[in-house]
Amino acid sequence: MVGAGNHEANCLDGGHGAFTEASWCPPGQTNFTGFINHFGLTMPGSSSSSLVAERFGLFGLDIDVDVEITGTNNDFAYCQRRRPFVDSYLAASEAVCGVRPTIVDTTTAAALPPFWYSFDYGMVHFVMITTETDLGNGWIGPDERGGGQGDIDGPFGSYPNQQYDFIDQDLASVDRSVTPWVVVAGHRPWYVANKSPCTICQAAFEDLFIKHNVDIGLFGHCHNQQLIAPISKNKTDSNGWNNPSAPAYVVNGAAGHFEGLNPLYHVPWLPLTYGDDTDYGFSQLVFKDRQHVEIQFINSGSGDITFNQTLFKEHSI
Repeated sequence: MVGAGNHEANCLDGGHGAFTEASWCPPGQTNFTGFINHFGLTMPGSSSSSLVAERFGLFGLDIDVDVEITGTNNDFAYCQRRRPFVDSYLAASEAVCGVRPTIVDTTTAAALPPFWYSFDYGMVHFVMITTETDLGNGWIGPDERGGGQGDIDGPFGSYPNQQYDFIDQDLASVDRSVTPWVVVAGHRPWYVANKSPCTICQAAFEDLFIKHNVDIGLFGHCHNQQLIAPISKNKTDSNGWNNPSAPAYVVNGAAGHFEGLNPLYHVPWLPLTYGDDTDYGFSQLVFKDRQHVEIQFINSGSGDITFNQTLFKEHSI
């Protein structure tokens, strides 16, 4: 599955060597154009929704979709050359479960893939959101006009609060007896060892995470690896990793990019459990049962697990 980030907004949002954004992002290729045309009809909820096709002008596309899911962050697309490790993870999942989990489309009418949508995978309910545009309730997304990035992207919803309403309604409808775990994935993190956390994203979405008891927030954007202990409203959950009420946060944008890795920044109040700004890697969420998930960080070069942390949640029915 995919999620929208600033690198998808305007042809990877930058330059390298002789290439500049102007030269490889001509008019007609900005405003998430490539992202929409690649994934507009392939994410859950889109193939059966004429509204999505109409919204983005995607009628007439002949698409054959073969989707595999791993518990990773939304920057994992940079690391497809490490496919053997993905295959080994899926094989391990099959060995434990007896069969590879089936992807169940759970999107509702307010969904707008590939920007925001949801699906079930095994015992987990996943919600994909965009932190770039369409934050709702008057908040201006970072990639929108006036958002501070110099872009004029979006908004994409048919009304200002469409994504917010989708997240609220979708999370309210989760049947925890079927999918006890809830993971929400986006691009820009607000809890992060970085000088520029997405505070407007926090203002837009954190209350929904708390209201609906989200277990894990999965983010990228910063090109390093971070694990933040359960935290809510800038206060660390006193239970830590043992049945907290607040979400834990995984930040992993270290799968690889020409910009390289970003150094970690010390934030005194942030409960940073793990951080690595020297190695490329990705993350896996290994759901052991309805009460235990192991959060793993994998080195891209060796395939070794460099760090793992178990989160226990009671998940009473």
